[in-house]
Amino acid sequence: MAQEVALAPASTCFCGDQEFDLIGLLRAAVWIEHKQHHVRTSMLSTCRAPSDLQRHCDREYGDATPEKTSWRHFAQVTTTTRKMNTTDSRDRVFAVLGLVGLDREGLVPTLLSPDYTKSKAAVYRDATRFICEESQRLGLLASIHHRDQDDINAGGFTSWAVRWQRSFDGNIDPIAFPWNLFFLYDASDGLEWAPRTRVEAGSNLHYIPDVLRVQGFTLDKVAQVSDALSWEHLLNLPSMTALLASATLLVANARRLNNKDSTFALAATLVAGCLEARASASAEEILEASNAFSSFLKQEDKPPLWLFQLDENADQQSRAASRYMLAMHSAWMHRRFFLTESGYIGLGPKVTQKGDVVAILIGGPWPFILRLCEASCEANYQFLGQCYVHGVMDGEAARAHQDGNSELERFDLV
Repeated sequence: MAQEVALAPASTCFCGDQEFDLIGLLRAAVWIEHKQHHVRTSMLSTCRAPSDLQRHCDREYGDATPEKTSWRHFAQVTTTTRKMNTTDSRDRVFAVLGLVGLDREGLVPTLLSPDYTKSKAAVYRDATRFICEESQRLGLLASIHHRDQDDINAGGFTSWAVRWQRSFDGNIDPIAFPWNLFFLYDASDGLEWAPRTRVEAGSNLHYIPDVLRVQGFTLDKVAQVSDALSWEHLLNLPSMTALLASATLLVANARRLNNKDSTFALAATLVAGCLEARASASAEEILEASNAFSSFLKQEDKPPLWLFQLDENADQQSRAASRYMLAMHSAWMHRRFFLTESGYIGLGPKVTQKGDVVAILIGGPWPFILRLCEASCEANYQFLGQCYVHGVMDGEAARAHQDGNSELERFDLV
């Protein structure tokens, strides 16, 4: 029905004797969601589906405008409709193709052509490949959150295929940071896209269906990890204090950081460099909010309130403490704080383990955590997820690699 509503020239809503345009209602939902940190959860939950629908119905302000590129719109459609119900989960790809013109000739590309003989895993795999190759970016892979070690290749899925059949579950899934925005960081800045998803076979080129071949370089390997932040930590002061202490201990072992740098590095990493959606924060802002948060824990002997719970007369320190806790929740929840062998610190997927590879991949806004497949003699890696690594998010490591004329590595994601 999402496609039918989006393609209709106009839609009118009736509520009792009231009559109003659907677009106006959907735009109101977007505004409420924009103010999400200042409204109650019960109110916000009723606005998420209408807000998603606005992106595809609103020809003036939504994503259904003519200038939107097909891959970007398709990626957004498949991501935002994952909360909606479907009889056949393959229709999360096939049933929304009418919303976008995907080909210059108006044809559906082969990878997306409806074929109900294909498994769900194959359909999602091919859709993921299409978006990555058409966009020449790997931002979509931020949608992949493996819930445990057994989940990485469960159900016949490749580790790099987006699981569109899953709805977000805040009890086990992290938020795609920073707030799912692809333009805030660019860890691969300076490296040119050169996908290698095909391999030579005699004189012919052919796809290896379950392999997404990309290029980049190994930044480092994970040496130590903390527990993942959970709701228990946020609601229980002793648990939160213990987890913060474990992260602080890892930072103390980071050889790249001196005592002065380590304070800011820890404060920035715990919030992935952001205090608000849509913008990075300055060092001064992050340190101020972090200090307010630490002081609040010591003085009040309890975690801060959430921003929407604060009284309008709350003092500045309480607001700063709540602001930092909210940012920490968005970045660290269901992720592990880690330290690498050479002293980088960061936040990675909760399936991250010692020995996993931190890689900068061409087209990746963030670094990624990969795991070398032990049984393979090739460069086969499981894709574990995006990560935040302090000091490399704006392309510093990528440019240094390029300036050193170092060779790029091949990574076959399986």
